[in-house]
This record gives sequence, C-alpha cells and structure tokens, in this order.
Amino acid sequence: MGNRSQVIGFIAFIAISLSPGWALAQSDGDVLSAETLTTQKTLEVHKSNRAPKIDGDLSDKVWQEAAHFEDFHQIEPEEFAAPSRRTEIWVTFTSDALYIAAYMHDEAPERLRASQLIHGSLMRSDDTLAIILDPFLSRRSGYGFFTNPNGVRREAIFENVNQLNFEWRGIWQVESRVVNDGWVTEIEIPFKTLNFNPNLDTWGFSAMRRIRRENEEVAWTSKNRAVNPSSLGTVSGLQGLEQGLGLDILPSLSFIETYDHTEGRGDFDTEPSVTAFYKITPSLTAVGTANTNFSDAPIDDRVVNLSRFALFLPEQRDFFLQDADIFRFGGIEGNGTPFFSRQIGLSDTGEPVQLNLGGKLTGRLGSLNLGVLDVIQSAHYNNDGDYVDRSNLLVGRASMNILGESTVGAIFTSGSPNSNDENMLGGVDFNYRNSNFFGKTLKTNLWAQQTATEGDSNNAAAYGLYVNLDGGQGLWFDSWYQALEDNYDPHLGFANWTGIHNYGLVAGYTFRFSNEWIRWVTPVMVYEMTRDEDWRVQSERKAFQPFWLQTAAGYEYRLRIRHEREVLDNSFEIVDGVDVSAGDYGGFRTNLMFKSPDSKLLSVFSEWDLGEFYGGHRYSFDTRMDWRPNKHFLLGLGYAHHEVDLPEGDFITRLATVRANVAFSTKWSWRNYIQYDNNTDTAGINTRVEFSPYAGRAFVFVFDQSLDVFEDWNVHAAETQGTFKLSYTLRY
Repeated sequence: MGNRSQVIGFIAFIAISLSPGWALAQSDGDVLSAETLTTQKTLEVHKSNRAPKIDGDLSDKVWQEAAHFEDFHQIEPEEFAAPSRRTEIWVTFTSDALYIAAYMHDEAPERLRASQLIHGSLMRSDDTLAIILDPFLSRRSGYGFFTNPNGVRREAIFENVNQLNFEWRGIWQVESRVVNDGWVTEIEIPFKTLNFNPNLDTWGFSAMRRIRRENEEVAWTSKNRAVNPSSLGTVSGLQGLEQGLGLDILPSLSFIETYDHTEGRGDFDTEPSVTAFYKITPSLTAVGTANTNFSDAPIDDRVVNLSRFALFLPEQRDFFLQDADIFRFGGIEGNGTPFFSRQIGLSDTGEPVQLNLGGKLTGRLGSLNLGVLDVIQSAHYNNDGDYVDRSNLLVGRASMNILGESTVGAIFTSGSPNSNDENMLGGVDFNYRNSNFFGKTLKTNLWAQQTATEGDSNNAAAYGLYVNLDGGQGLWFDSWYQALEDNYDPHLGFANWTGIHNYGLVAGYTFRFSNEWIRWVTPVMVYEMTRDEDWRVQSERKAFQPFWLQTAAGYEYRLRIRHEREVLDNSFEIVDGVDVSAGDYGGFRTNLMFKSPDSKLLSVFSEWDLGEFYGGHRYSFDTRMDWRPNKHFLLGLGYAHHEVDLPEGDFITRLATVRANVAFSTKWSWRNYIQYDNNTDTAGINTRVEFSPYAGRAFVFVFDQSLDVFEDWNVHAAETQGTFKLSYTLRY
C-alpha cells in the first residue's frame, strides 16, 4: 500500500476503463441530441468587440446589440402561468468573459426587499436574480450566480443535479441599482472562473427571478418547478473563448497572535501560504497549495448532540470546495460517505492541522469527470494522545456521463489522517436520473464500497440503493436500503454507525392551490428500520405528518407525530455524568414547527418537540429570530433548550447564539457571532472585519475569544486569538 506507483496505476485504470476510447479528450461530451434540444429554448449570442462597463447602467451601447429575451413564466405559485411583472435579459460575450444584463420591472421599487449587503449572504429574504450555467451541456452539473438590488454576490456549484453547494467561491463582478420602475443589474463572469469544453459553442443557460413580497418566482426555463442543469435552455455561438495562461496565484500572509490565559503564555506566528490554480485545458484544472492556512475559515455552529452518533458537518474551506461536485459519490450525505474532506486538515478534536503541501487535479475530459486530490498533512496528536506521523492522503474519483442525465463512476482513497494505520477504500456507483418519467423526475443511486485497514478487509464492505420520485406536486417518495458491515472503516470518509442494514420509505402527496390563502399542503408518511448484521432490530421510526403547509404569504406550519424505538446493546454517555443504560426503548413524540417569511422585518423560526425519550421524557424548544431594520444591520438571536428526564438522571441543555452584523457597503463588513452552551460551560466570541474591494482580494481580521463559564456566571478568559490575513488573487 505504500507503493505510490500502484496508486497511480489504480487511478489510471479508472480513467481508462471509463473512457469510450483513446480519443476521449477530443470528444464534445455527452451532449443531448439535436431533436431533444429543439424542445428547449435557445438563445443565439454574438461576440462583442468590447466589454460593457459594469456599473449598473444599461445605457451602454453594447447592450443594444446583445441577444435579448423576456419570455419568462412562473414556477411559483403556478408553474407556466404568466408572471406578474416583466423581466428582460441581455447576453453577450467577449474573448474573456460572459456578460449579462437584466431589467426587473416593478411598479413599486420602494417595496423591493434588499436587506443583504454582505457578499456571500443568504438572500432568501430579498428580491433576487439567479443565472444558471452548464458549460458542458451535461444536464448534470453547473454553476449558479445570484445577486440582489444591492449588487451582492453569492455563487454556488451544483454537486448533483438539484443540490447546490453555496460554500464554493468564484471570481466574478456585479453591479445593481434601483431605478424608478424596478431594478437593474450587470454581471461579468470571466471565463477564467469557469471550467468549460472549448469544442462546444452551446452551453446550458437559464435565468430565474424572485419577487420576494409576492412570494413569486419566475424563470426562462424550468421543469417540475425546478431550475437546475436538467431543465436549462441553451445559449449558442460561444466561440473564441480565452482563459489567458489559465493561471491564478493566490498568495496570502497571516499574522496570528494567541494567548492562553490558563497557562499564562502567548505565541505569535507569521504564516505565509500560496495556492495556485492552473487550467491545463479550459475544462481541466490543477491546484497546488503550500503551507495552507485555514485561520480565516468560518467557524462551525455549535450543536447540542443528544444521540449516540457523531455529527456530519459541512465543509467551509475554499481549497476543498473547488470542484467539490466531482468528488460526490452515490448521492450519499452522511453515514457511508467514502470521502469527507473535513477529515483532512482537522484533528479528531476539531483542531486545525497544517497542510505542508497539497495538489488537486479536477475537471472534465469529454464525457469523463475526473478528480484527484493528494495532500501531505503535518504530524500532530490525536484525541487519544497518540502521536500521528506526517501523512500522505490521496483521493481519486472518476465518473462518466451516460444515458442523457446519468453517470457511472468509481472512487479510491488511501491514507489515515488521524492515526498511523494504513487504510484504503475502493468503490463504484451508478447514478440514474430521468426528468421525463411520466411528468416527474426519477432518481436512482446504486453504490458499493470496500475498505482495507492494516490488512483486515473481512466484513468491510458497504453497499446501498436509493430511489426518489418527485414532480413538485402530487405523489412523491424516497426509498432506500444501505448496508455497512462491521469492519467498514473509511478513514478519509464518514461512518458513524456500522454493522447495520438500514432501509426505509418516505412518501407524501403535495396538494397545490391557486387562492389567496394556501400555497401548498403536504401530508407525509415515514417508515425507517435499522437492523444489525444478524438482522436484530436496532432502531425503528414510524411517523405521520398530517400536514406541512405554506400560506400564500409564505408562512409555514407543520405537525408531525412519530413513534421511535431504540435498542441499545451498550450504554452511552448522553451528557457529562449521565449514561443511558442498555435496553429496549420506545415511545411517541410530537413535533410542531412554525416559520415566518424571511422577507419580514422580523423573521421567526420556532420548533417544539416533546414526548418519550430513552425510558423517560424530553421537551425541546428551538427558536431563531432575525431582525433586519435595514440593509446595513442584522441582529439574529437563537436559543435551543432540551429538558430531559431519564431514569439515570435529569439534565437541561441550553445553546444560545447572537449574531450582529454591520455592513458599511458591499466592500466593508463587520460580523460578530457569540455562542454559549452549558454542556461544555464555554462561550465563544468570533469577530470578523473584512474589506473586499473586488472578488478574489480580501483583507480579513478575525478575533476569537473563548471563555470558561462557571457557576453564578463567573466568567474567565480561556484563550484569545487574533488573526490578520491578506490575500490577493493574481490572474494570468
């Protein structure tokens, strides 16, 4: 396993075995037939000899010659109905970038919702425009670019057809302004930011607009109330696109001051790092990083975990998010994931671990999607106090586009980031999708994996099947089966429960209405069973959701009643000092949820859950409120309360959060996040000041203060850390 030539050979074998022939790199990819494309909307665009000025002013003569369309239709509340307001789009391009202008007509611009002013903010509360691109016309993947009347940027990649990863960061430019009859925006998307097939002059394309106060969404194209790569129209005529040298260099310099109040000592570090992106071809990108520092990455939200299993947390670090969609496997999210990037660069206690060197190759060659990641991680101590040697961690992923919207692929991992054990994994998957299945969308994922740890490969397999049918209304269902054997152990993946067979069915029916009161109602039935390898019951869940409804104004209400059964072969510690004994537990629980529209000045989410719990009772209450008096200020308050009465003991957990954000402009922001939980009796204060004059350039100051909270609210400082980081992307 230490023979690197075997690893490289394995990856080469994957690529060759999935290739349709030696001329793969010359292929135009798995493009839909001309007959199929005639059923989609098409826009022919023309190259401009000069770029428009991105200033939110549509009087530029470039737009007078650009391709234009305005044939939008509703997707909410009634798909294909006429929009309440007119939307116009213009599209053109130069050798270097794609340009889009939009005019969102509105007779009452003073009623537009534009509360977000910080780039990257979630814009569910605002009027928005979204541009969706599929540069490979694969109908499986793509990019999303979002903006609001303030010109805020938010971008994402599609990790599969209908799942967006908003943690991805791309360099692009936008300017918006409110005018006397609506709002306008201008967008520049450099071709250096995108991967694309240079032999293909037709891309998947659509535009979507949200009119927030009406709870209305309109789009150029859609299918089953969704705008995603499978439902896009096309733009044609994209020829002569250039990426220059295709080289982006991102040097950064961090100054980190840390003071441990308990030990009474401090440290100061200066940490330079560099990351370089090189497009070998317009569709294939190589990334190299040295002395990688994640000190400015967003902090994780604290979560009170009352289960016996570890939590699956989202990735937030840019290096791992670039082309993250390529590494997705089998549609798995959580237990059984073969590659989970948070295993790299973080110890098993969540502390950062330096990456000495790292390299990544991602992209597409015709119908082949390819990803290879190789990093060298520094030595460190794990949670057990064992010294973990410097390790070389490798991931290889390849998949091929087949059958119009489907893929077949393989994955390979090697390395152990938090132990000195040798560990490998191999897996294959088939992901079928048909968005024209009797007016609905049918998705099926079939996968199998095998791990080997220190020569032990017995009972170390995992395999599963997932089937989903949905059409936005009417009958829908999710069904699945997965098995994870006792010794299945993906050291570069995620597995929090092995030695099991898990299967289930979630079925519902969505009723949609065209009245002034109710938008939709969805009753749901749930059944889930988990058995051990001897087919003895380990857990069982039955649930009935009489209704989950949304009003025409956007308010949501939900009632759910469930019966849960847990069979514990061993006790586990649920909180410090309280163990849940082994036994067979069962009981009913009731859940109520209320959510107000995000567009309100004060938006509220509340959830109540009460009933039987491990032989006792539990009452839970979780509420979050966001107050947005204007686009410059946000105050968010959250409180989660769990009151538990068990035969082994009683306890109460509390988690309180405060967010206070000040946006001086789209370039300057000051964000504050305070978290406290009584389970650890600690509080954390995170302050982040950021100046980003342009996408890809940032000056960030991060201040972290951890506090120990004792009885009678006696608070002592535990650790203080200040980080100042400069980063500037150089593009060639």
